[in-house]
Amino acid sequence: MNRNYASCKLSGDDERIHLKSTYGSQFTVSPDGDWLAFVDLHNVYIASFPMTGKTLDIGSNSEDIPVKKVSRDAGLNLHWIGDSKELHYTLGNEYYTIKIEDRFDFVAGKADSLFKMPEHGATIKLRAKVDKPKGVVAFKNAKIIT
Repeated sequence: MNRNYASCKLSGDDERIHLKSTYGSQFTVSPDGDWLAFVDLHNVYIASFPMTGKTLDIGSNSEDIPVKKVSRDAGLNLHWIGDSKELHYTLGNEYYTIKIEDRFDFVAGKADSLFKMPEHGATIKLRAKVDKPKGVVAFKNAKIIT
């Protein structure tokens, strides 16, 4: 199974395939265009995203560009903060934040070995009143179409 990340002009022509991946999904480019977050076999990864003019083959074991795993178990709903310095994702009822400078030593001069995979994110607590209907509705003489 191959997936592509492509772009085209508003007119629909000049399609360019920027990257392909065997197991990758949820490709999310940072607002500044320098980073790519993606899910590969349920885990979240961040990669630098150079515009090389050729199609990159990207995955968890990519060697062409720096790729770093940022989730311990899995992740969904990838999204970037406006200045492209943090990636956010969710897993279950937990919300995770990853700072780029903590994961890539060439960004802030920090050693990559200092990065600790987050075990827990911020708990999402959603409380809302739900409708509790009273009474019963019965449909009579209905046709069931299957």
